[in-house]
Amino acid sequence: MSLINNNQVNKIKGIYRKLIPSFIRSFLYKLRHPSGNECVKWIPQNKSWQEVLKDCKGYDHDAIFEKVKNAALKVKNGEAVFERDSVLFYQPEYNPHLVQLFDTITKNNGGNLNLIDFGGSLGSVYFQYKDKLNTYTYVRWCVVEQSHFVDFGKKELESESLKFYYTIQDCMKENRVNAVLLSSVLSYLEDPYQLLSEITALNPEFIIIDKTLLIGSESDVICKQVVPESIYNASYPCRILSKDKLIKFMTENYDLVNEFDPYETEQSIRINDKKAVFTALVFRKKPNGVK
Repeated sequence: MSLINNNQVNKIKGIYRKLIPSFIRSFLYKLRHPSGNECVKWIPQNKSWQEVLKDCKGYDHDAIFEKVKNAALKVKNGEAVFERDSVLFYQPEYNPHLVQLFDTITKNNGGNLNLIDFGGSLGSVYFQYKDKLNTYTYVRWCVVEQSHFVDFGKKELESESLKFYYTIQDCMKENRVNAVLLSSVLSYLEDPYQLLSEITALNPEFIIIDKTLLIGSESDVICKQVVPESIYNASYPCRILSKDKLIKFMTENYDLVNEFDPYETEQSIRINDKKAVFTALVFRKKPNGVK
């Protein structure tokens, strides 16, 4: 596997510093209540990403991060099975498509799963699937996150299987990665295709794009995502990716091997009279020389 070089690392670090923390990204997706005034709204913009960003408000980062930390510690102490966006779950919950994918990866790699969870909060997905992961010969689940997440993760949550890294470069020094998970990440990047270019340069066998809002249009749609004041007063630029454009880009070097619903039922919104759907896509590296 070719390792990422310093120029690529610097580009990724520059991209990642601009990300909304992963628990916020995931949390926003789930705040779509039936009553219109209580919904998170996606408002299409005829502006650039930077122009929309100037119109957006922030959030009470510290208060929310404290909730996530406390929930993660309860999971660690066995008081809950896993947490998602600081909400505790007391029963196992698996997406069968992801379980099957993890099985496939380990079978192809001598029982080993070595995965980068880019923007993986405090290991939410790891703890969700921990019982399944424990059946494999070797697991190294590498969360690459912002510094305060990594500081806390290293101090309170790390194990032989779960590791936290400040950069992809740090992770690659210690691991031979065979999969990359991008869950609820791409929509919050000014240039998601730059990140995808850098990730594909790592040559992982699988790239998993999970819980990502895709639309059936020729181009991406930039929106202002607004959270109701009853929850907390915040707004963010958000990119709804063109499904065709994304697949065309990825299938230059990867095959699309699976597409599935990341939630129990379809989650969708209407944008410019088109339906945008939260989707999971799994790409597998093409054999050498195949285009």
